[in-house]
Amino acid sequence: MTSSVHLDSFSQRDIRLGKQRYDSISTYFWDHYSYFAHQRSLIFDDLKNSLAKNCQPFIFSQWARVVDYQFSVDPLSARGSLLSDPGGRFNIGDMDQTKFPSFAALYIAEETETAYREKFGLYRESKNAGINTDELELICRNPLTIVVVKGEINQVLNLTTTDSLKDFYALIKKIHLPARFFQRAKTLNLESPGRHVKSITELSRSILMANWRDLPMLWDIPANSQILAQIAYAAGIEAILYPSKITGKNCLALFPKNLQQSDSYVKLEEAIPKEVKNFQMDYKNYSDFI
Repeated sequence: MTSSVHLDSFSQRDIRLGKQRYDSISTYFWDHYSYFAHQRSLIFDDLKNSLAKNCQPFIFSQWARVVDYQFSVDPLSARGSLLSDPGGRFNIGDMDQTKFPSFAALYIAEETETAYREKFGLYRESKNAGINTDELELICRNPLTIVVVKGEINQVLNLTTTDSLKDFYALIKKIHLPARFFQRAKTLNLESPGRHVKSITELSRSILMANWRDLPMLWDIPANSQILAQIAYAAGIEAILYPSKITGKNCLALFPKNLQQSDSYVKLEEAIPKEVKNFQMDYKNYSDFI
């Protein structure tokens, strides 16, 4: 007795209609993004100031950074954040440079497991802490270097609390999506038209959401976290402190270029191999890391 497997078949018409729908949804998301981007541009200076005035100094020690072994002689380099598509949670990388200019961020975490899991986007499969067998195999296939980092940053936007966003939210809550977008979303059978956030808590959740990559990867527009980072970067803010959605531990996204007029620094601590030349990032050499 033989069995047969029937695969889904698609006609040329199905393919054409599918592409048309994708193009229509893609255009919708671009128009949606463009509307809010224009509204933000009208109050851009106010938005920058609302974030900058809520920044605080931050001192840390014995934090961790995980880099691929091939980059182990330059572990503080942020160049990798520019090369990846779409970048990191709080920076824009290799997207459309004509629409979204890239800017670099250096990512570190308060402990090694968080740095590792954030790098690969790996969630724990059980309640047991630590790295499981599959993850150990991943390390073996892709050797890593773990470095210990300390620093003093003068101007840090702290997203572990919503207080730092209160003035920012007071500005953006006045922006409302026109009714025409709701009608278009209904015509396209979209579950949500992508309305504006309705509370500071909802704003914080949208910035720290686990699946932040969905918008940039599917529709080629920045995630809310990347939009916030654009404004923070333009405001001269030096870093963003935020909780990992994977472990709950704190992480730091530092903008090297914004150290150029500051005495802030990040440096490697403990034993440093002689091959590592750039063991400290500060205003004198920030450009070497981007």
